[in-house]
Amino acid sequence: MCMSKSKLLSQRKAALMLLLCLGMTLGGCSILPQKEPLEVFVLSSRTAAVEAPPTRAILDIQQPNSSGMLSSANIVVMPRSHQLNAYKGVRWNAPLPLMLQEYLLRNFRSVPVFKAVVDGDTRVKADYHLVTDLLAFQSSYIGAPERGNPCIEVEVDAQLIDAGSRTIVAQRRFSFTEPSNSVQVEAVVEAFNRAAAHLSNKMLEWSARSIAQHEQ
Repeated sequence: MCMSKSKLLSQRKAALMLLLCLGMTLGGCSILPQKEPLEVFVLSSRTAAVEAPPTRAILDIQQPNSSGMLSSANIVVMPRSHQLNAYKGVRWNAPLPLMLQEYLLRNFRSVPVFKAVVDGDTRVKADYHLVTDLLAFQSSYIGAPERGNPCIEVEVDAQLIDAGSRTIVAQRRFSFTEPSNSVQVEAVVEAFNRAAAHLSNKMLEWSARSIAQHEQ
């Protein structure tokens, strides 16, 4: 039985499409949509600028407790009240709680205030634990004028715990804002860096003074 002309044409089109797809694959091409490349940002460590009494205590800085988007590597933005989004095409180099813990460790170690500064994974016996809850660390447009620059909102609850007695030595909420000079992501990240430095300095001074008062 002879094959119909229409069926023959259909088979030829299918074969042509197969050859075309094979050629695109061998050539490194794809008809699938490509993912946009991500830009990865870090919080740059700085030498702490503080006036704090030196202590012989060993301080353990634990990873901040957090939830939702503040537990991810997203760079979080609040475009309006009660709404959190993430900047597209960018992220932090690590989940935010881990990145902040590493930042605090570097900054606390940059000045000779404590005998040692460790994290919870070390086997060194600490004298005090710095326990924190990360409540806000995002760019916010709330209250900004139309087409205005955002500001960085930071809110952290901190407790200083005596490791021996397991009692709370001091507790405080750190809450402040840091303006960005532009809406561009690079400027926003720089504002995050200034906010992190301010948070670290305040927490370092508070921790050292609280320990000094406790040990009098």
